[in-house]
Amino acid sequence: MGWNGTYTTENVHTAKGITEFFRKYHFSDKCKIIASNCKNNVWYGAIEFEGQVIASIIKYSIRNDDGCNFFYKAMDETMHPYYYDASDKVMKALTKTDSTMANEWREKVKELKDKVKKTKGIKAGDIIKFSENSTFHFSDGHNQDDLWVVCKKGFYPMDNKPDTLNKWKNNIPKTDSWKYTDHGRYLITKWKEKEFEVLGSIYQE
Repeated sequence: MGWNGTYTTENVHTAKGITEFFRKYHFSDKCKIIASNCKNNVWYGAIEFEGQVIASIIKYSIRNDDGCNFFYKAMDETMHPYYYDASDKVMKALTKTDSTMANEWREKVKELKDKVKKTKGIKAGDIIKFSENSTFHFSDGHNQDDLWVVCKKGFYPMDNKPDTLNKWKNNIPKTDSWKYTDHGRYLITKWKEKEFEVLGSIYQE
């Protein structure tokens, strides 16, 4: 299915509002939304239909145009869309399925959750080394081969130089706020989904 566009006055700027929009205008009266969540402009829903509960995945875009201001592309798990941020409530509500594609999608959701769980203990000041498989590249040359220091909202490269470690230890306060300028800070897209290991902390003696 392709993209649908419409003009709406519904409050589609909240997860609840988007759910209500799809309940009213997308799903038939025979469908019941058991659970739902939104993440990164993707809506996930556990949809009950004829005794089965399957996952609906809808990519959406909100614009401020005078014409169409809400666009969405509806999919379900049997199509195995490459979006895996369904909540635990959505996943637990699903019934068993014989669809190979749906089961593969569910396994990918689980794999992502397992990867995210290992980041729970990551804290500001930790030193991370990404695996060779976790490729990313910045225009200034920094990439997965560098060592990275975790900050509140991003990372700082250590440049693999011993004196850089001392620089961070001497100049970065050991606080949860980490209130300093954004200069030199890098945002690594979907870093929680990448393979990495924690080598230590800049605060370790």
